[in-house]
Amino acid sequence: MLLTRYLRARARAIVEWLSVRCVTCVVGVVASWADQSLRRASAQNDAAAADLASASPLRPRGRPHEISCNNKMTTFSTLLASLSPYLSDGSLLCGRSGDKDWPSDASWAEFLLALPREDVEACERLGLHRVARVRDAAPESLRRLCATVASASAALGRGAEGSTCSCCQSAIAASHRAFRQSAEKSEQVSALLASASARLELSRVRRVVDVGCGKGHLVSKLRSELGVPALGVDVDDAVLDAARATYPEVECFECRDVVAAGLPLQAGDLVVGLHPCGALGEAIVRAVRDCARGDGESGGGGDGGSSCALLMVPCCWHKQGSSVAAREPLSERARMLDAIAETASGGDECGVAIEDDDATAASVTGNGGGAASAAAGGGGGMRLPLAALKKASMALDSTGSVQTRRARHELRELLRIRGIDVSRREDMDGIHPKKARRGLEALASEALRLRGLPEPTEEELREAVAAASAPFEAIRRLSLLEPTLGELVELAALLDRALALEEVGMGTSVFRAFDQAASDRNLCIASEVRAGVQHVD
Repeated sequence: MLLTRYLRARARAIVEWLSVRCVTCVVGVVASWADQSLRRASAQNDAAAADLASASPLRPRGRPHEISCNNKMTTFSTLLASLSPYLSDGSLLCGRSGDKDWPSDASWAEFLLALPREDVEACERLGLHRVARVRDAAPESLRRLCATVASASAALGRGAEGSTCSCCQSAIAASHRAFRQSAEKSEQVSALLASASARLELSRVRRVVDVGCGKGHLVSKLRSELGVPALGVDVDDAVLDAARATYPEVECFECRDVVAAGLPLQAGDLVVGLHPCGALGEAIVRAVRDCARGDGESGGGGDGGSSCALLMVPCCWHKQGSSVAAREPLSERARMLDAIAETASGGDECGVAIEDDDATAASVTGNGGGAASAAAGGGGGMRLPLAALKKASMALDSTGSVQTRRARHELRELLRIRGIDVSRREDMDGIHPKKARRGLEALASEALRLRGLPEPTEEELREAVAAASAPFEAIRRLSLLEPTLGELVELAALLDRALALEEVGMGTSVFRAFDQAASDRNLCIASEVRAGVQHVD
């Protein structure tokens, strides 16, 4: 009897051990296969971009043109599979540069701290994962992470500077500062208009629905260009009043909380969203997906002429609502990858809270090296915690924030000289963040005045600058990891949305809609039901 129990226990232990080993091996094989597929996807992207060069903006097309993934769900799956192992380590995504023993692999820290100034500045401008000479010299585990993110980013059209598709570029120059728009907003609107023509069957559109329409610039232009009725939706009634006054020709501006109340759609709707935040973007994708498969009020389903289409540039992924701890995956493919990661890691989730700060960086574990070790490191998988999503909203080019970050470090040192020990958030209490651009002297005067203390002396200012110099330069180098991790999370969430639409029969592309100078959040999803495709639940 005892022998039988012993043998059963040993058998269970062996089975559990083999299960973990098999999952780890599968993730490693998928990552290797994905790396090869990403190279082919990049070549397809270049060929498609050349094809778009001859496109005429704002003219309905017989078939949508692609710049990135050639409407293949397998390509989106490959990209997501290559990224998902690095999403499984909670400390990789949710740590920060001020944490003790960050990063956990000493070789990562040693490498980053030794970077010369010219390499640091290049990485701040382009991203650690895009500077080849730095990436190739990094420790192997860090190099693999950077190479994976860079490859996926390039495959989706966000590669080197100036890679915005030509059809968008030609339309941008014609529309600056109309109706009190900023140059950046004008560029975004014009590029999105061109994208609609290049990738969607506009002859099917019966109505334009702009969710998060704001002052109505985009919905008004789409209405004019397409010659169809328009609906602008926003949660802010005061902003809608301004939109109604500026664009009285638009048929309807509706005040509606789409996240709470949903989005009823009609057959032939073109749903557009220019920078809908987190939860709003999720609600838009769900509404379009339901329309494609005929669920709920939206009806739709069937062939491409009886459903709706989507054109959306998302942003602010972390704004998921106060009661939400993590972003749940939308696609079946992402949920499958999440299950694999949970099996390998034991289901641990990131529990590190990140405070608002202009110099935070992600905590990255480099132990093991490669996709398989990342998958075994624990974390949330495709359930992306808010701390990780916050990184997806940061600037891709951090050069503009270097001096303000330095000034804040110097301010904390000066306050310590005065006997005041503050956290990263408390140093700017009551001070507008833009004040830091004016340097330490102006910032210190304001901070001390608010605390009822006398102005800083010249000696105190010099002492604070000297004391902050070395620590800041160290944090500056370690924080180069954060934009890479931010783009990792952004691409994964974007691909999850694209796959959720592809899974219900919608032809979907992800591409770079406009230049980074207009906005760092410049990746667009265009999707419509393919003609003749029937959705099967």
